[in-house]
Amino acid sequence: MIQTENIFLPNSATLPDSGPSRKSKTPEKYLHSTYYETYDTKTLWYDAIEDNGLITLVCPKLNNLEPVLKMGQFKVDGRKVQKPKIRKFRRTDLVELPVSGPATQIEFETADFTLNSKISKTEHDLFSGLNTLLLMNKNNDLEWIRDHIKWHMAHHGLEAVMIMDNNSDRYKSDSLIPYLKDTGLKQVALLKLPFTYGAFGITPFRYRELYLQTSAYNISRLRFLQQARAVLSCDVDELLSPGPGSIFERALASRSGFVRIKGSMRYHDLENTSQMTHVGGYFRIGTKLDSAPKWCIVPSGRFKGYNWAPHSLEKLLLEWFYIDKSYEFWHFFHVSTNWQGNRESQIAGLSEDPDARDLLRKTLGQPADRVAGYIEK
Repeated sequence: MIQTENIFLPNSATLPDSGPSRKSKTPEKYLHSTYYETYDTKTLWYDAIEDNGLITLVCPKLNNLEPVLKMGQFKVDGRKVQKPKIRKFRRTDLVELPVSGPATQIEFETADFTLNSKISKTEHDLFSGLNTLLLMNKNNDLEWIRDHIKWHMAHHGLEAVMIMDNNSDRYKSDSLIPYLKDTGLKQVALLKLPFTYGAFGITPFRYRELYLQTSAYNISRLRFLQQARAVLSCDVDELLSPGPGSIFERALASRSGFVRIKGSMRYHDLENTSQMTHVGGYFRIGTKLDSAPKWCIVPSGRFKGYNWAPHSLEKLLLEWFYIDKSYEFWHFFHVSTNWQGNRESQIAGLSEDPDARDLLRKTLGQPADRVAGYIEK
């Protein structure tokens, strides 16, 4: 049963203004003049999570802050603990501290400053045994979210949603759970992320230092989703098309407990519609699967200890091996808040996909004339 109180905050630590700052590792010629306005210079850890005698600090990439962390002293509930182990990944670092029992407070002390935060307890029972969607959100139209959930319930047996909200300001993020209560979902939880998403560099370093999303995936993994039956990573502007059964069942039946899915871009014909929900996006260009893969995993399976990232598992060898060609997802170009650039222009060379059109209308309803953007409920 969905509980409206399933709203959570991370327990983070921020460096003082007078203390050190995180520096970018991207060459300066690939930085925009405003890069440091959205680059996270001061968050030392996003969340501190204790589970079975291990505290994990989920951090943005430490970069030049790693020596600071190694020279300082950690204390848990006032007691000194051993030096941490640092596990490094592409867009996040995990700092691990073993403890002898339950803990409530963590402190980090140097000669110049002291930081402290509470320690988050795990909430894995919330999603125990449920087919769960992992969803990043900022200001997405509420109708888009409902359609996204309705689609995956109808075609894949979705039962629960873990929403990670990054500073939505078009509506109160607290309203998301009540809004979804009548969808038929068995569970929804909301994790608020009051941090900068990150800074876009210049190609080929455009996405290099977007630390928050990958870090948030692993906060969700470590804090909420270990007991989920299976977890699907699929954004609001993406719908996983029907295949030979549910994608959750497919992951469970696989030897690895992990499958990846390729996607194709889908578009609206803006010259003939003002309707910008998924149901109008049944045009494509060619048949190439050119969108970065998404995935579904059994958290208790073979890859239990792997770090999650938006398009795969970190440090997974032979990623191509896990592509399941029986499925594809549709990536809706015009279902967008324009956060990566303007997506309100007509695309040339479109061809209609009548099968996608009919399935979208059958699942989500007939098109209704309305414009793109936020619709209050």
